[in-house]
Amino acid sequence: MARFSTFLALVLSLTACGDDDGPEPTPTDAATPDLAVADDAAVPDGGADAGEVDAFVEPATTRAFVFTGHMQRRMLTCDDGETFVYDVSADDDVRCWNMAGGEGPDCDHHPTSNNGAAYGAGRFVTTSGWGAIEPDQGGLWVSDGANDWTQVSPGVTYNGVAFGNDVFVANAGRPAVSRDGGETWEPVPENLYYGPSRGAFFAPVGDGVFVMQRDLVQDFWFSDDDGATFWQADSVDCTVEGGLAVAASDAVLFVYDSGDSAACRSTDGGHTWTAAPLPEGLSSSIVWTGTELWGWGAGKRFRSVDGTSWEEDASEGGGGIGRVLRAEDGTLLGVVSRWGGYYGDSHLYRSTDGLVWTETGGSAALNGHPIRGTAVGEVPVSVCE
Repeated sequence: MARFSTFLALVLSLTACGDDDGPEPTPTDAATPDLAVADDAAVPDGGADAGEVDAFVEPATTRAFVFTGHMQRRMLTCDDGETFVYDVSADDDVRCWNMAGGEGPDCDHHPTSNNGAAYGAGRFVTTSGWGAIEPDQGGLWVSDGANDWTQVSPGVTYNGVAFGNDVFVANAGRPAVSRDGGETWEPVPENLYYGPSRGAFFAPVGDGVFVMQRDLVQDFWFSDDDGATFWQADSVDCTVEGGLAVAASDAVLFVYDSGDSAACRSTDGGHTWTAAPLPEGLSSSIVWTGTELWGWGAGKRFRSVDGTSWEEDASEGGGGIGRVLRAEDGTLLGVVSRWGGYYGDSHLYRSTDGLVWTETGGSAALNGHPIRGTAVGEVPVSVCE
């Protein structure tokens, strides 16, 4: 009797599925299995039994951190620095500036020099070449994370690249803009300046501001229309010299030299600048968490809401971190790659709260050519396998 009931229910079910003239089922008529299925899960035609649908669908992409450096060095980790999927360069045996013995080039001024990386629209972009280069050298290199980077816009010296509002901008005397995820690049109509560029940054201030860095704030160029036009500050009432870095909250732009405790601050998207304090002992880059600006140094984590006043908390580990990279879930990676220690005293640290730093399993792998660019993004799962 039980088998007959089951058979009858199946016949009725198949008949209902094939009846085009029948009434549309109401929510109370429709069977609703108690099973969560991912939005992009494939459901076979014909209404397969819910018990046969796999509730877990492997994501198409996964998070990865990319590090780039001199001698066209590129590294990728899919496990927060515990291991590296690849670590390649133009020549692993070279020692920049004759460090650690042997003879080596001035890697800052070399066709394979690197000074920036960015991620957006499913791609990583890094610069290559600074100084005199041949027509087939330098330019930009693009990848979805796999170790098959493609050279674009060769023969141009870029120093720094940034992504925001679905646009890439690469800094040079004549910056280049990409609006199709790094596939094609168009230089701006004419040179903005002559002389060295120092990096690029995208600030989430207002509708978004691109910053083309140079040696002094008054020489910076800005764009608040996604690279369509560029302009310079109207007023700069502050001085920052040396290694200028840029940070931003959703309302404030900073230009600073962490080694000199000096900063310039703008609250109008870069048009006017005034002096701002930085905490004594700050030696790292500054990151925006979504609610606070964070920086590190002297065994402390420094934090500020608006950049005019700073609070400090004791931190543990991570001594000497310079570049700090933050993922959307709050994971932090801190890089130690500095002059004199590139080939024997480089380190990589991880933190989830900015207070406790732990050296990663792949830390020793950083010993090599100087790290100059960092970026975090999503890569195809196959890249990490």
